[in-house]
This record gives sequence, structure tokens and C-alpha cells, in this order.
Amino acid sequence: MSATFNQMAEALATQRTLRQRLVNDISHELGTPLSVIQLEMQALRDGLQSPTQAIEQVQGEIELLRNLIRDLSNLETTENGQLALQCEPIDLLALTQRAVKRWQSKAESRGVTLTLTAPADLLPLTEADADRLTQVLGNLLDNALRHTPDGGVITITCQVATLAALALPAAYRPPHAPKAPGLVVTVNDTGCGIPAVDLPHLFERFYRVDSSRDRRSGGRGLGLAIVRQIITTHGGYVWVRSVEGQSSTFGFWLPITETE
Repeated sequence: MSATFNQMAEALATQRTLRQRLVNDISHELGTPLSVIQLEMQALRDGLQSPTQAIEQVQGEIELLRNLIRDLSNLETTENGQLALQCEPIDLLALTQRAVKRWQSKAESRGVTLTLTAPADLLPLTEADADRLTQVLGNLLDNALRHTPDGGVITITCQVATLAALALPAAYRPPHAPKAPGLVVTVNDTGCGIPAVDLPHLFERFYRVDSSRDRRSGGRGLGLAIVRQIITTHGGYVWVRSVEGQSSTFGFWLPITETE
């Protein structure tokens, strides 16, 4: 009876931890669409955005907010505490293009050049949850903008590549990586870079870089942890490269959906 009671207490404690983690994650994610809505309203007020464009953008952000609130209400967790996925074949390049458009106003307001490069040919599809990948792209682009000085450059790339060809940093090199090619998205910024000692830990929950880079951002160390959680749940991989004082590149790899 004592052993059973202890197991029940441990299970309840685990559930409380998972629920608190979900609440923390969603609370963090709510800030991104609210920030975009605020920027759209400011651009509309200053005459930098047409009413039609602003309405379209705000409606998209409201839909993201609705989905996040749904997650918070339903506490949609899997056994390991991750958010449930609603997967379907998606065009990752088109999704990335929409994400870039979403943050274009903020980049332009600070003189930051935000560009997307991709092959001329159509990219294969990937089986994924579009809303979750929108969260990933939003976190990475928001992170890049917060750490890129005015007048800087952020370059997003979409391509097909194998993990071996990417020559990932040792800290992010999976021991049994699939040999098949996958879809790769990278976000490179011309910010202040990240100290080498911090690079292996950036995707850990609540990890914060002890430098001016992090103090200026006001982050809570959740955004990149959420990125890794979502990409890992999709069967993918994440990584970061950085040269302190020069630039940083965050990237993720997703498997390609087999199609006829």
C-alpha cells in the first residue's frame, strides 16, 4: 500500500509538472502573435500598411491565438508532455514565405533586411502540423530580430539536404542520423553572436545566455526549447552555429513525405 501510494504521488507530481510546462510554453507563445498585431496596428496608424493588408495579417494572428488558447483549455498533452500534433502534407517553403511576410513590417521599421532564398524547383512536402511549424518559424525569426542591430541582415534559406551534408556541430550531431535527404530551414542573423560555451545548451528549457545579448532580449529561456520540442516531435533535428561578435545561424531538418 505504501509503495502504491508513493507511485500515485509521483504520478500526480509528474502530471503537475507537465501541465505547468505546457502553461509556461503557451504563455510564452501568446506573446508572439500579440507583438505582430501591435506592429500591424502601428504600421496602419503610420500609413505604412493598407487596411486590407493589416486585416489579413491580424486575422491570421487571431487564428494562431485561438489555437493556442484551445491548447491551454484542453491541455492537449501526449504521454511525454508534448503538445498533440495535427499533421498533414504541407509545403514548407510556402509556410516559410508566410512567416517572413509576417515579420517584414518589424524588420522594415528597424531597417533590417529580411530575405528568403530557396531553389527554383518546387520542394517536396513534409508531413507536419502547420500551426506548430508556424510557432517554430515565429520563434526563430523573433529571436533573430531581437538580436540583430538596426540596419542588419537576416537571411532565411529553404533547401533539401542530408544531415551528413550539413556537417552539424558536434553538440547537435545525432548518433544515428537518417541518411535520406530532408527539408532544411536556416535563419542567419548578423547579430552579436553567442559565446561558444553556451552553444550546446541553447535549446534547453530556461537556459539563458549570461551576456548582454540575453539581458537586452528579456527572454525567459523558453522559445528555443519550444522549437526543439516541436521539431523533435516531428522526427526532426535542430542546431545552432555562431561566431561571437559576428553572426548566428539556427536551423532545423524535417523528413520528407513520401509521395507518388
